[in-house]
This record gives sequence, structure tokens and C-alpha cells, in this order.
Amino acid sequence: MRLERVPLPGIGSRVTVTTRRGRVLSVIRHRDGDRDIAIHDAADPQTITGTVSLTREEAYHVADLLSGTLVIDHVLGDDSGNDRIRVVRVPIIAGSPADGLPLGKLEVRRHVVAVLRNKQVITEPKSDLVLQHGDVLVVVGPAEVIATLEHVLTEH
Repeated sequence: MRLERVPLPGIGSRVTVTTRRGRVLSVIRHRDGDRDIAIHDAADPQTITGTVSLTREEAYHVADLLSGTLVIDHVLGDDSGNDRIRVVRVPIIAGSPADGLPLGKLEVRRHVVAVLRNKQVITEPKSDLVLQHGDVLVVVGPAEVIATLEHVLTEH
């Protein structure tokens, strides 16, 4: 599978996915969290044969069904929109801007309390720990920290 990420100034970004079998689909990731999925024609990948628009919540649930996609899993906290402390698990997905970066390069590094890697738990991870596809960050912080982390992992 091949992923190609293209920034869309003022909108968000587009990720085009080409599967092993050569099928192409694109996902437009809007800054407000909404997603548009475009399915490309099998015979002519430049032609879009259908689209699906998803709200942030719908995209979260679809991503959870597909797994391996950026899904911020709320371990603790509520959905009331307040700034109470949250504990979330954030996977480093293929193509993530954080894949291959030292943890210390993340703006919200001090909120990362553990990294789950290959069935191991790395507590109090050091800033020189290089993040890898498949890692899961355990992050503690208020809602704005979680939003910043999501932005960093999806918009670069």
C-alpha cells in the first residue's frame, strides 16, 4: 500500500491511498475533523466514482472499525467539551509525521507518560526515544493538549 499526503492550505490535507491491488481512494482531512472519502475509478484513477462525507465522530468510528488508523482512544474523561484531564492512547500510524522522530521533537512531549511498543511498556520515555509506526503514546493532559497532538500527527 502506498500513502501520499498533500497539504491543502486553509482546508487540511489529502491522503491518497493506493492499495496493493492498485485501487485508489483519497481522504480529505478537514481541520474541523470532518472527512471526505473519494473512491477512484478502477480503470481510470483520475476519475472519482463516488464520495462519502463523515463527521469527526463518524470518522472516528469508521477508523476504529478499520484499525491501524489514527484514532485517539479516550481512556478517561468525558465528551462534555470541558478541559478536565484526559488520558488517551494515540497510535503512530504508517505515514505519520511522528514516525521516525525523537519523542523530544513533539511539542507535547511532557504529556507523554508511556510508549507501548511491541507488547512492552516504556514508562517515563526519554526525549531521545525515536518513535516508530506501531508505537502507541499514552498521553495525559487537558483537551487542548490532545487537540494539539492530533494536529501535529495529522497536519504536517
